[in-house]
Amino acid sequence: MSIKTLMISIFIIMWISVIEVKGIIVEGIGYSPMIINHPTKAYLMAKRAAILNAYKNAIGRCKSGFIKNAKVIKVQSLKNGAVKVIVDIPLEDVKCIK
Repeated sequence: MSIKTLMISIFIIMWISVIEVKGIIVEGIGYSPMIINHPTKAYLMAKRAAILNAYKNAIGRCKSGFIKNAKVIKVQSLKNGAVKVIVDIPLEDVKCIK
């Protein structure tokens, strides 16, 4: 392994460890509608559905509520066309309305 490759590997490891979690981590999975023909549009709709699913999971047992300052940490395309997102939400920014 060359020194350049080693330096790049160390930089990547350091960059990954810089990601800082400031609240709760929630996961959401979304699917696109079956009638969408364009793959980019299907991906974007599935990503939006996954983010909304993560918000719903963050609210949890509340009947309703709202979330602000959410930050998408990771977006991953699954084999079946679905999209999985991991969202970081500050705990003080999840409000339940009873």
